[in-house]
Amino acid sequence: MKSASVFHRVSALGVAVLLIALAAPDDAHAQTFPGFGGMELRLGAANLDDVEGGLSYALDLDIGYLFTPPLRSYLRFEGFRGEFDTDVIAGGGDLNGSGIETGLRYDLLATSRISPYGVVGVNFSNIKARGVIDQSAQDLPDGMHTSFGYGIGAAVHFGEHFSLAADVRQLTGGRAVERTLWAIGFRFSPKGNIYKR
Repeated sequence: MKSASVFHRVSALGVAVLLIALAAPDDAHAQTFPGFGGMELRLGAANLDDVEGGLSYALDLDIGYLFTPPLRSYLRFEGFRGEFDTDVIAGGGDLNGSGIETGLRYDLLATSRISPYGVVGVNFSNIKARGVIDQSAQDLPDGMHTSFGYGIGAAVHFGEHFSLAADVRQLTGGRAVERTLWAIGFRFSPKGNIYKR
């Protein structure tokens, strides 16, 4: 599957970036932009129009803070897939997407054990409908789409290196492009507390 192969290549890139970060001098915990504050692996559900059983997965790279350490910038490599509802599209079919997103996350209580946060970003996704035999199906996505994303969540910190996050995010767009993502993420910060200057 194309979106899965893209995710595997990006995962390999993420591991390479992580190894470089571990070898880099520890001269700044928080890593001002551009920098590397850590990474997050995400898995969740994608709720899209006319689609059943949507799955989403992503790799986030923390690329440093802007102005203040709780305001983090990120770069996301994502994929999602699902099957069309046969009650809506006769014969069904698959929807697959992969993309990249960049944005900002603000951690409201950055140094607390539990920290709520908000995110905003811009998403660029290549979305394809495959295996659709219903000739009457209209406006199915095919190609690149740009969306605005926003969401809220909370992270639980386990020491300075690890945290577990859960959030809900909404991406704008037309049919089978607009989606709600419910996800759980595992964050790793190799240099420790990213909120110290």
